[in-house]
Amino acid sequence: MRSKRLAYLCIAAASTMAACTQETPRETNSRSAPVTNGQAADLVLGQANFLGTAPNNGGLSARSMDYPYSLGSDGTRLWIADAQNQRVMQWNAAPTTNHQPADLIVGQLSAIATTTGPSQSVMGPSSQSCSDGTRLYVSDAKNNRILVWRTIPTATGTAADFVLGQPGFTSIANGAGAANLYTPMAIWCDTTRVVVADRSNNRVLIWTTRPDANAAPANVVLGQSAFGLGHGSQQLPTSASNMYFPRGVHFDGTRLFVSDSLNHRILVWNSLPTTNGQAADYVIGQTSLTAGVANAGVNGAVSATGLHAPDAVMVHNGSLFVSDEGNNRLLVYTPVPTASGAAATAVIGQNTLTMTGRPKETPTASTFYGLGGFTIVGNNLFVADYGFHRVLRFALN
Repeated sequence: MRSKRLAYLCIAAASTMAACTQETPRETNSRSAPVTNGQAADLVLGQANFLGTAPNNGGLSARSMDYPYSLGSDGTRLWIADAQNQRVMQWNAAPTTNHQPADLIVGQLSAIATTTGPSQSVMGPSSQSCSDGTRLYVSDAKNNRILVWRTIPTATGTAADFVLGQPGFTSIANGAGAANLYTPMAIWCDTTRVVVADRSNNRVLIWTTRPDANAAPANVVLGQSAFGLGHGSQQLPTSASNMYFPRGVHFDGTRLFVSDSLNHRILVWNSLPTTNGQAADYVIGQTSLTAGVANAGVNGAVSATGLHAPDAVMVHNGSLFVSDEGNNRLLVYTPVPTASGAAATAVIGQNTLTMTGRPKETPTASTFYGLGGFTIVGNNLFVADYGFHRVLRFALN
């Protein structure tokens, strides 16, 4: 099941170039960043302590997790996409204790249910959630749809109100039209707009007005020149207007950031695009908009500049956070880059900006065994460590 899931998500494996141990000296040149290199987490969810590694440790419950893949928040609540349990866990306020149970579950009818969908209240492996403080959007990636609740659920098993990507709650067909989806991954939303990384169509969809009905069509497509185009393979040559398996999206009110995962880069538009196929303005993780090689192609070496299969991306308080999944690390850029080829300022999950590796045998509070998505609630960064079936919390400076 694990290997199938990894293949399904198209996660690029990182070569273990160095063991990730706590004895490695940590860099001290990241004082301006909101984290310190190699910083340890101060709280864990999904496991009773930092030493737990088993899926659904202690049995399936409101506390347990099996491959938590990504996270979302409206600034108050926390949502964790518990992928292999085919559900999203909701905390009505940020958790404050280790192994704290979720307040409710969406996507299943109870905290111990493993029903398979699709239906109005049951989902497949979930990818990400987004809330504007009123609505909740959840990407049901395997079923090629996004479930939408017009009000945030207050009870386990609450049925969704409508669905994007499908004409109804029992359809799962993929497609490349303006009303279709094919493995939607990440979602960004506010009270007016919705942006979705439609991974297997190698595109990003933008709804410029809030969708409110089944199969509501998107208004703008990026990564393709028009609606109706979708490609499961890499589009060559790599350019400022194409993508290869986008897996993260974020709009900071001015700029749009897209994690173009298998081109190993973050594409940035200086304003929210309004034209189909609009070219990005600059790139992070590569030195130019025509490059798409892992770790910026510098002999495969891990550095502060390159990326390897990046996933989630977010701007918070003047810093850019990027889940650099293939290198098993979370990078922080302070301030947010404004031109191509910028170097990261700090890293967590590794002790230096030139390290990579996965600590398979011994989990710690400062390393990951499979870095997924993340979110920020208040002054805390929550990060999915799917390999050890847990979510770690890090305090931000």
